[in-house]
Amino acid sequence: MSEKTSVIVLPLETGKHDINRDSKPRALARTMASLTFVALCFLSVMKAYSSDEPSTLSCDPNWLGLYNVHSDHTAARSLFVMRTPHISLKASGISRGEVFFRSSAAVDKVTVDIRLTSPFPDAVSSVKICQTSGSDTLHQGLIIHTPANYLTARLNISYMVIVTFPSIANFSTSGQPPLRIESFETHLPSFRHHLANLSHMYFESFYLSAGGAAIHSEYLSAGIGELHTSGGPITGKYRTNRTLTIDTSNTVVDIETLLESNPYPLHTTSVQVKTSNGRVNVVNNLMASGSSWGGNFEIGARTSNFPLSVTVKSSPISAVLGLETFNANGPSIVSLHPSYEGSFLSQTSNNHEANIVQKKGTLDPSGQGVKGIRLKRYE
Repeated sequence: MSEKTSVIVLPLETGKHDINRDSKPRALARTMASLTFVALCFLSVMKAYSSDEPSTLSCDPNWLGLYNVHSDHTAARSLFVMRTPHISLKASGISRGEVFFRSSAAVDKVTVDIRLTSPFPDAVSSVKICQTSGSDTLHQGLIIHTPANYLTARLNISYMVIVTFPSIANFSTSGQPPLRIESFETHLPSFRHHLANLSHMYFESFYLSAGGAAIHSEYLSAGIGELHTSGGPITGKYRTNRTLTIDTSNTVVDIETLLESNPYPLHTTSVQVKTSNGRVNVVNNLMASGSSWGGNFEIGARTSNFPLSVTVKSSPISAVLGLETFNANGPSIVSLHPSYEGSFLSQTSNNHEANIVQKKGTLDPSGQGVKGIRLKRYE
């Protein structure tokens, strides 16, 4: 059921009033009072509207470090972000560059290093780095602001952002992920994202927005993971126990997933991959969370005009799997784990064939006498 919000406008009570009886000063005072009341109402509404937005703590135009003697002038700025549960990185204007995520035993809190490069020495004066914080001090972030004008565009400014997380040497808790962060998000259009092996970390929520640039991960573990870009490939290895969303266009998606079952039987662990005019290759490893229950899993992938391949490489015996792929004007290959038992639908158009191949010599992984697949529908 959808919720509806109604706005009721009540008419004001009107009465007879002769303005000629009032003096001009009194009428002017009433007018000013009305304007003041309207202004106060407007400010209170704007304050309520923006209460959830992060407030700017400082915008520092000064950069540490000297220009080098090479053709590209470089300046560096180090900013330390406290160990807060929610961290964000954003860029505005015509910012572009690369962002690296790594870990190091040399830090005990999240550190952000920003390096600017430009062929022109006056580029630094055009840029501001703003540090933000939420009203509850639990949200901290940085904003890179590069003015969007012709004068700034000719400076050809690029950035290298290095985000360093504390390594396992500084966080050692038995049986639990050594470093846990509630949420981390980026809104960095035209910034290539490189994620090192962060297997010692767990993000409750991890959101990346690269807007036209590539995203690659050596290893990322998140409860809710969302990766969005356009025109940039998304590659690498990702682990989730809730949801993983991969979204791009006009390029390749080539990933390996580790889908861990949710300990609650009614919850589903899912991965959804979407692109267009690009090849899709998704290799999935389904894992039980340690209980006897195999878990619920959903896998979805779609593209157009290029090959699509989805593979279930490993799976618990008693897992429940829902898988759906779609490809327009391109071939699709779906490879299921030998433990899969159930029905499926395979259909095509444009006079193409839908081929089903059963591997010979496939063993019965459950030991319950299952011999091959059961074909329910084939078009």
